[in-house]
Amino acid sequence: MAAFDNLDVIEWSQSTNTSVGDTVYIYVGEKYKAIMYKCEVIAADLYGNRSEEDYPYYKDLAKDPDVRYMKLKLLEKYTPDKYPLKELKENGLASVQGRSKATVQLMKYLKENECFL
Repeated sequence: MAAFDNLDVIEWSQSTNTSVGDTVYIYVGEKYKAIMYKCEVIAADLYGNRSEEDYPYYKDLAKDPDVRYMKLKLLEKYTPDKYPLKELKENGLASVQGRSKATVQLMKYLKENECFL
């Protein structure tokens, strides 16, 4: 969360097939239990050392040239009551353990509840 308080673009490990232009929603667990960030993938399938700018925000991040990662641009921040876990599960979210692709039902719910400025 601190990374998004200080940076507009962060580097995130990439274990799934993600492409530039994809939307990524980030779920924050523990006391929040909600989707709190909407991002756009601006670079994917990157390898090598990450930006030094991101290092303070990652726990035990090794400088490993074989780790695949992507760059995410922050689009929106949400309060914990915007997309709480209970409502996400009621609208098609199967699990928050690891990465997953949104179901049609979940995407419909997210789009219907977006705020457009």
